[in-house]
Amino acid sequence: KLYTSIFADSRIDRVSTLPAESPSGPAGSVKIVDFTLCGQAFTAMSAGPLDPFTHAISFVVQCEDQAEIDRYWDALSRGGSTEPCGWLRDRFGVSWMVYVDPK
Repeated sequence: KLYTSIFADSRIDRVSTLPAESPSGPAGSVKIVDFTLCGQAFTAMSAGPLDPFTHAISFVVQCEDQAEIDRYWDALSRGGSTEPCGWLRDRFGVSWMVYVDPK
């Protein structure tokens, strides 16, 4: 919900939860989410606490100007942490790079 509230042309397409008989977690907990951000389809899967997020999986947001950077930066870093060189980690631990596209 956080990401779809930040980016235009975004939505949650499907949520798959665990059945009652699953050994992977409590019944009804979210396992897979299909979602769209800025018109691009993504799938996210819960891998559990043994597979933390790293910079190897990150999102890049190319912005037109400083105002756009500030809007995304503020929304994504709320509850997370900032890092050098335009990187941040959101409250879920996902890495994002937010910068002006040098076109």
